[in-house]
Amino acid sequence: MTSICSRRGFTLIELIIAIVIIGICSVSFMALLASQASRSGEAMIRDQATHLASAYLNEVLQKPFTDPGVVTGRNGYHTVSDYNGLVDNGARDPAGTLIAGLNAFTVRVTVVNAGLGTVSALDSRLVTVTVQHSNGMTVVLSGYRMRYP
Repeated sequence: MTSICSRRGFTLIELIIAIVIIGICSVSFMALLASQASRSGEAMIRDQATHLASAYLNEVLQKPFTDPGVVTGRNGYHTVSDYNGLVDNGARDPAGTLIAGLNAFTVRVTVVNAGLGTVSALDSRLVTVTVQHSNGMTVVLSGYRMRYP
């Protein structure tokens, strides 16, 4: 005869406890995945904002330090200082054309005289490009443009 102890299985209480523990672990894991999924879009927006700020900064820094040309719109900007106060609601290319899909960004450019090391403030410009998304995320890039002898 076999004893009852040798044929022992799981009791109903043990099964319910195991199901509850597995359920709690599953809910925790799903919550972790959901929070990661919601943040994955932020990385893309930050990356786009950084690329936009870099493109605007490169455009401004490629302009000459001084030029007596006439300013007639963004594509007519002749010097670094011409960009001071530029505000684009929606990202635009250098010709001023709105870039499709990037209208949630606002780009601001400021250019100020700022010394750097031994270079006087009259011979250098600090260019700051601020890109802000409609969700509040902001990226700021800065660079200097010097007057060369």
